[in-house]
This record gives sequence, C-alpha cells and structure tokens, in this order.
Amino acid sequence: SNIVGGYSKGTIVQVYGSTKDKQWYVDKDGYYFTANTEWVVDLTGVVNCSYLNVRKTNNSKTGQIIDTIPNGTKLWILKKADGWYYIRLGNGTRGWVYGEYVTLQ
Repeated sequence: SNIVGGYSKGTIVQVYGSTKDKQWYVDKDGYYFTANTEWVVDLTGVVNCSYLNVRKTNNSKTGQIIDTIPNGTKLWILKKADGWYYIRLGNGTRGWVYGEYVTLQ
C-alpha cells in the first residue's frame, strides 16, 4: 500500500466505516486512514437550551467557564462521564458540558 496524502492536525474528517478492530477508518473518498482512537468521534449532539457553558472540568456546575455556546450549536462528543460530555466545537475549542442540555444525534 502507498501513502497518498494525509490530514493536517485539527482537521475534522467524517468517518464512513472502519475495520472491526478500529485500527483503520474510511473517509468519504474510500481512503483508509489511521487515527488515535481517543479523538475519533462516535457521537454528535446539538445544544437544546438558550446557551450552554463549556467548562474546563466536569462534575461541577460552578467550574471555570471557557466558552458559552448558543442553542442549536453542533457538538462533537469525545467522552462521556457522570452525565457530562467532553466536547469539541467546530472552532477547535474543547471542554465539558452538562449532558442534560445536549440532544444527541
């Protein structure tokens, strides 16, 4: 097999398939690529309240706010823990949001 290209750091790629062991993923053009499985997104969601605070840590509604996002904003969910989602926004911001205010897609 030959390497025909690559993705730059931070590029969002929609995954259309994978091998059973999750070692390789398939992009929209049918090319296989490998990725750190920690950053492969299986879930997306949308903010379902007026605005949602993105926090530096989970498990605390009083934790440091690093961003605020409006209703309808799409989120890429990277991890779930105790009712909180660790998310990535389209602008690259990463942080924790309370899951009650996110509708999964």
